[in-house]
Amino acid sequence: MPNWCSTAIKFYSKDKDRVDEMYKKFLGIIKGEPTQENDFKNGWMGDFANTFFPELGAEKIECRGWVDGMDEPYDYDEYRVFTMWTETAWGPKIAIWNEIVEKFYPEVKIAYIAEECGCGVFCKWDDDGMFYPDEYYVDICYPDKNGEIQTLDDHYQFGSVQEIQKWLDENMGLLYEHTDKLSDLETEVQSVLDAYSEEHDTEEALYCQIEEFESVAPSEFTFLE
Repeated sequence: MPNWCSTAIKFYSKDKDRVDEMYKKFLGIIKGEPTQENDFKNGWMGDFANTFFPELGAEKIECRGWVDGMDEPYDYDEYRVFTMWTETAWGPKIAIWNEIVEKFYPEVKIAYIAEECGCGVFCKWDDDGMFYPDEYYVDICYPDKNGEIQTLDDHYQFGSVQEIQKWLDENMGLLYEHTDKLSDLETEVQSVLDAYSEEHDTEEALYCQIEEFESVAPSEFTFLE
């Protein structure tokens, strides 16, 4: 069983008609009959491989995973945009979408953000700086200022280490040593969480994970198996 990578992908263009055409094509694939037997049923990414690249087929393309959702196109400034969410094995499978865009919808651009905590995969691409300003991923289970155990739901809200520390200061009910070095900050916060957990014998496991997103262009991913 692989670790599953969660990815949010934005497809956008000033050519609004092409974005709408792309969305309708994708929706037809998702709602249509599967192109072959598979474990994921509707939404299997292999259906996209078989539809757009029948000469290669799903067996030769990096496409293990499924489309977990897709919203309707909307206008954002000058652009038409729709978002797709995928779950893929071990890491983001961006190459198939990049190939589809380059060969069939060259007017459209891609932005994405992806996370797979088990293998430590945290990457994104937002060449126009419109969708994913977040630089850090934070996952934490902590006592708040009233001693209630809380978890952070919005992992993608931090643009700097200083913003992370500001959030900790405002929300976590524990003192810790401030540092601008990411690894040291994670170690320091985990240390005070461990001490609190031992002292109060908490039922929940208290933890802190802080990761920096790496910028990886869609063209850098592997298309063929």
